[in-house]
Amino acid sequence: MKFIAILTILLAVTSCSIDCQELTVDTYDNLRTPEQDLRVSLTKGSFDFFEGNTKLDSSKIAFLSKIGVPAYAQEIGFGIPVEVTLAQSVLESGWGTSELSESYHNYFGIKARKHQTSVTMSTKEYVAGKRITKKAKFRKFDSPEQAISERTQWFLNNWRYRKVKFGDYDYKSFCDLLQEKGYATDPHYSTKLQFIIERYNIDNYAIWLRKNLPKYE
Repeated sequence: MKFIAILTILLAVTSCSIDCQELTVDTYDNLRTPEQDLRVSLTKGSFDFFEGNTKLDSSKIAFLSKIGVPAYAQEIGFGIPVEVTLAQSVLESGWGTSELSESYHNYFGIKARKHQTSVTMSTKEYVAGKRITKKAKFRKFDSPEQAISERTQWFLNNWRYRKVKFGDYDYKSFCDLLQEKGYATDPHYSTKLQFIIERYNIDNYAIWLRKNLPKYE
């Protein structure tokens, strides 16, 4: 299919350290062809997958279904496990209920750099083993897809992950990698992510996505 060829090209060029925001957005956009919009069918299928899960209310199902497909598009293009993307968004945004996520589509607590559109908010961080509150500038995004794309860009351009082959990691080892590389100040960050993935059946949701859309090796 046409989108398969396009995604293969995208995957081939991502080994470089580049400003990849447009490229990652295209990864999601290319799940649509003149014959079929896989984004729509997979999002609807996501609702059906989670329906009946007693640990998830309707708002949580809607949240996972909204960002599940664009998150999986990043796994296709760049190898970042979809389970971890979803778990991070749940943990960092409180299932999309935080002001940062509701008003500015920032589901990952992505901080702003100079000259980027930002908003100043309070955040909780661990310093010397103690949890403190501090002010920080966070990115504003126009859509969930843009936020997920910039998260991918951050991984590809961050020196700590320069030698990491993301596709070599399953969700457990990737969670541990984040802890090891100091992604968050929370000393239990990896454990919390894995708990979310397994409690809410996100691991099996990822399997469902991979069965319904090819994964590149």
